Amino acid sequence: MTPKIDTVYQWTCPRCHQEDASSGRRLESGEVVSRFHRCPALGLMLTPMIPVGTKAKITAHERDDYVGKDIIQTDASGRPIMSITVERETGMDTVVFAPTATARA
Repeated sequence: MTPKIDTVYQWTCPRCHQEDASSGRRLESGEVVSRFHRCPALGLMLTPMIPVGTKAKITAHERDDYVGKDIIQTDASGRPIMSITVERETGMDTVVFAPTATARA
């Protein structure tokens, strides 16, 4: 029986330059499950890391609409953050921080 060997993936954040490593297998689609971290450069928002050597731009997008009584994600400065976008040469991914609505009965 051949032992299964997990691949080690090297991750980085182009905003704060934090690096990390993880081991695991690829999904059936061939994709690797991304690593996330609390990025100090983006107000400690939960931000995806990218594979080392990948050119990418990571941008936080502030909410433009009325917040009201919704429960929302804010960065360390209290700014309401709607999403974080990762733009690469091969495509774009978005992490969306959906608000939680509230109601009274």
